[in-house]
Amino acid sequence: MIHTLEKLIREIAEQGGERTIALLRELERELGNDVFERDPRPQEIIETIQRKSSDELAMKHNLIPSHQYGSCNQTCLILAKKGFASSITIDEPKKEWPEPTPKGISFNQAILQMVAYWFSCLRINSENLILVAGWDARAFKLYKPLLDQYALGQGKKVFVVEVSEEGLILRHAA
Repeated sequence: MIHTLEKLIREIAEQGGERTIALLRELERELGNDVFERDPRPQEIIETIQRKSSDELAMKHNLIPSHQYGSCNQTCLILAKKGFASSITIDEPKKEWPEPTPKGISFNQAILQMVAYWFSCLRINSENLILVAGWDARAFKLYKPLLDQYALGQGKKVFVVEVSEEGLILRHAA
């Protein structure tokens, strides 16, 4: 594993993401020290996080996707297990938004749910961690302005991390 959790934590620390680091440490404690290293398959890592995250974790941090809609928290963990596979691109303007399933959501579905969360929790939310299985730089370009505007315009932090066979790669920090 080239990109380890410790390397990711150092990179996020450089960006001032203290709450995001605390969230990653909580995941590590709750799911095991090697949750990000033991299974090299990105979708399996994200599924493990989603399946094993405790109610206590969900009470401290907002979790997307989740069936629990409670109070707003300062941090939000977004799990895009399906990666960019179902993303809408400029080349496909008539494609409908896919429905969320228990098997996970795509990056574009995660963004839609996250924006709804931001509207509801604007005053409280301060940091957001998006874990996405795989990476598509072209598709991400469509979402980058939205993430940057929220971060810069509202004084928030957004970290986008690719979960890949090589490990955890910080792809975007705003």
